Amino acid sequence: IIKDYSYLNAGDHTDKTVSICGRVMLKRSAGKKLIFFTIEESGNKVQIMSRLNTYANQDKFISDMEKIHRGDIVGVKGTICKTRKGELSVLPLEMIILAPCLHTLPKQEVSNVKDKHILHSS
Repeated sequence: IIKDYSYLNAGDHTDKTVSICGRVMLKRSAGKKLIFFTIEESGNKVQIMSRLNTYANQDKFISDMEKIHRGDIVGVKGTICKTRKGELSVLPLEMIILAPCLHTLPKQEVSNVKDKHILHSS
């Protein structure tokens, strides 16, 4: 998807519907009506910009978004856009949990220590 739609300019969106799936690596809220997800699909990270006014079933938007957690594998059907900041995103019409994550994913730690023995010793 990233290569196919790299020609879009910031703020542009398409009418073509795409379907993707991947593991939710990050979920961040910008209020009740806007939630961002980062999903990883075949080693590629894709941003999902879930907005109330573009979701197909607006009555289920909040309940659907509350069900999705970090680590879940989700299916997303929506249109492609580029945010004002220029990040390629999918505007979902529908999101569904394909496989829930039953255990919390470990936090992604950033460390400059290369020796794992030093990193994990107390």
